Amino acid sequence: MVAYVGMLIKICAAFAMNMLPCRNFTYHCLGWDLDTVPYWKHTIVILTTAVVTLVCGLFIPSINTALGLVGSLCGGFIGFIFPAYFWMYAGNWSLKSVGIWHYLGTYFLLVSGVIAIVFGTISTVYFSFFV
Repeated sequence: MVAYVGMLIKICAAFAMNMLPCRNFTYHCLGWDLDTVPYWKHTIVILTTAVVTLVCGLFIPSINTALGLVGSLCGGFIGFIFPAYFWMYAGNWSLKSVGIWHYLGTYFLLVSGVIAIVFGTISTVYFSFFV
């Protein structure tokens, strides 16, 4: 019984701790200030994210599907797309300033990341639902 209570506390605390960055990210994307947002807007954002989380938890058939999707998305973004974008947006990015090999290599890294994300997501969905 103690283990069940511990798991309940852990899940409730983890859900709340993971919802805060999602909420802050949503507010930032919408251009809202965290301190001055009206309560009804805050309620809509929180209810939407909670319902999406509940639906995903109910309808994703196994943890392997969730981990496969997270792995393909995070691996593609962290390993391929973000380094290419950091290099491009660090400043003074043009073919003339960086040279042909850096220019082509960065775009190759970016396109490789998009391909990795697409194929990783497709393979996870295919092997989770159709095989």
